[in-house]
Amino acid sequence: MNLSGILILIALVFGAYAALILLRKKRLSDLLQKLAKYDRDFKVAIIDFHNLFQNNWYISDWQYQSWKTKYEYLAKIANPDILKLKTDNPIKKSAVSFTRAWTNGRKLFIDDFNEKFILRESPRIKQLLDDYKIPCNTDQIQAIASDENNTLLVAGAGTGKTTTILGKIIYLIKRAKIAPQEILVLSFTGNAVEELKERIAEKFSGDKIEILTFHSFG
Repeated sequence: MNLSGILILIALVFGAYAALILLRKKRLSDLLQKLAKYDRDFKVAIIDFHNLFQNNWYISDWQYQSWKTKYEYLAKIANPDILKLKTDNPIKKSAVSFTRAWTNGRKLFIDDFNEKFILRESPRIKQLLDDYKIPCNTDQIQAIASDENNTLLVAGAGTGKTTTILGKIIYLIKRAKIAPQEILVLSFTGNAVEELKERIAEKFSGDKIEILTFHSFG
């Protein structure tokens, strides 16, 4: 290739590079304009996410998923690629904060918060169960402190499932202030249901807690 051919090739390369830069700038400008229309929404969503932590109580997956459902429309606007944008534009900050909470909020923030809550709450649970003469080990106490809307307890025979469920009920009523009539306990076997009814009646004689087998509930 002669000198003129090399110069033409260099010019073409630089021209293509310049065109690519211009295209990227236009895409960035278009995206920022789109994000600007929803900047207030992003900020409100972030505030709502932070509010999940304000009660100083276990954050359930139902709470997090409810937040995600409420702001699902924003997730369609600020996809994870927003994290790759190289700009100091303040509009990006709100969108990035939202995207991190949306895509990985449980792993980045909620799991650590809940672990600290369980550590802090465990001594209170132990004292509460001691008052009711219910012995529980560390694993059982952690299961009791995990305040999910639905709790599935699976374990082998003689491992303390009934004791854990009983402890959970006491915790919900006495510590979380849940009304007994709002609690539903389901078990696979009729024997377990009868045992739970008997043991709960010993602790809460005047409270009606519904305890059923999965079959009778269905």
